[in-house]
Amino acid sequence: MKKLDTLEDVPLVTEENDDSRLGARKAKWLNSRKRPAQICLWLFLLECANALLFVGGAIILTRSRRPTPHDLDDYQQLHRFNKSSGYVSDDKWDLQDFLSDAVWDRIYLEYGFVSINEDWASDHGIPVSAPTPETPGEMVYQLDVFHNLHCLSRIRQRILSNETGPHDLHTLHCLNYVRQAVMCNVDLLLHVTHDYEGIDFNQPHTCRDFEAVERWTQDNRWEGFLEWSLENQAGHHSNQHS
Repeated sequence: MKKLDTLEDVPLVTEENDDSRLGARKAKWLNSRKRPAQICLWLFLLECANALLFVGGAIILTRSRRPTPHDLDDYQQLHRFNKSSGYVSDDKWDLQDFLSDAVWDRIYLEYGFVSINEDWASDHGIPVSAPTPETPGEMVYQLDVFHNLHCLSRIRQRILSNETGPHDLHTLHCLNYVRQAVMCNVDLLLHVTHDYEGIDFNQPHTCRDFEAVERWTQDNRWEGFLEWSLENQAGHHSNQHS
């Protein structure tokens, strides 16, 4: 009887086991409550990552589709008067250079027109120009100095040929244009004179670097200009009057 009484006194489930099971169930319940919140957090982070990837991919794709801009930042430096140069006096001038059309036409035809990236032009406040026919995303411009040189070349041709007159509206346009260009780009050098008539050509002028301008226009030239000019010669010359 004592043995039976002893067995009856032993509980089937100890209080310690019962507490541990209760704790496990509570922890499981708490974890089940946290899981939806964790899932929502991970979904939110995943959506943010997808949005960033989408925006970043769109930016990269847009940039990759744009025409590669030329190295145009040197354009701002061309405006500086950073070169000292004396003019060539009349007795040192090469007459053959003055008489040769090739010398004058080379400057106008090779360096006259440039093709500029439209985004760069817009960022620098440059007005919209005609699109470059063979290069989407670029526009055609002419540096004004080369238009002036074209005008001087035409005046020179008319003087040498004695073909100019009041009827030559193109040459009159060029004379007026060069006049305005000289007045716009005023040279304030105080010329020395020894006889009250002649001037000292050896005095240095402070100039923009024309060789740098040539290099810049060569690097950014509109390569299709000559071909376009030959195909549209009549229309091109008529536009020079305007």
